[in-house]
Amino acid sequence: MLRLLNNVQSLLKHASAKINLFLRVVGRRNDGYHLLESLVVFTEYGDEIFVQEDDELYLEVRGEFASGLSGFSKENNLVWKAATALKDYALKANGRNCGAKIILTKNLPIASGIGGGSADAAATIHALCELWNIDIPHEDLLEISLKLGSDVPVCLQGKPALMRGIGEDITEIELLHKPYMVLVNPNIPLATAEVFRDFAKSYDSSSHNIKNSDIVSIDNIIREKYYVNDLENAAVGRLPVIGEIIKSLRSTDGCLLAGMSGSGATCFALYHEKKYADKAAEDLQKIYKNAWCVSTRIK
Repeated sequence: MLRLLNNVQSLLKHASAKINLFLRVVGRRNDGYHLLESLVVFTEYGDEIFVQEDDELYLEVRGEFASGLSGFSKENNLVWKAATALKDYALKANGRNCGAKIILTKNLPIASGIGGGSADAAATIHALCELWNIDIPHEDLLEISLKLGSDVPVCLQGKPALMRGIGEDITEIELLHKPYMVLVNPNIPLATAEVFRDFAKSYDSSSHNIKNSDIVSIDNIIREKYYVNDLENAAVGRLPVIGEIIKSLRSTDGCLLAGMSGSGATCFALYHEKKYADKAAEDLQKIYKNAWCVSTRIK
């Protein structure tokens, strides 16, 4: 929602962590892009994007994990790429030269398999479209977001969804209830490209038999044993502590399902009750003292 701050328009957007409740690699295109099938959900915990009217574009990064981006130029930051893409679109579409001061508060670990950068880019697009009063047709928005990254389109939607292809085929899923969740990251970045390089190329075409109606319930996902992450073995091979964390999560009271999100290294567990999630996060923080442990909920 737009607000006036010192007579200047500004607004704040939430950039939720993206969690893959299951992830299957079902093929590979001739251009090298892998084809995926994944159930994606979003959490109440995440980064924040603040935007304010200005003559030019500026980006400032704050927060717990801001230092993880200090070694990269702003041109490599997905927030900056999203902002410049939208600025270019506005200039070509109606001749407007838009500007904004953008502040990214980085609460999510870097290179952690929970779509932090993609969520930041999506929140930036939403924020600047509102700030600059830009109405973009769906086709143009999809083209812009896919150029930024395969997870950006689903992060733009920000709701539970079955994601297929390289990220462009998205079907919204209405979950019957939203369980609590614990996220644990060993505070060690894990590059997606490296995990895919180590991935054993065994594509499971049978995964296309899953119907959208089969996954509206978390309990049904667990009962039917839909959870799998085809990238998990490759990630554990590079970072064995991932396997240890998943095992620890599965042993916590009330755990319904535990696994790895995306290409790692963040692991997750689901719980019906908040007290179990809070206790699990507290206990695992004591075990993995240098890890990032958060209790949150699917939104």
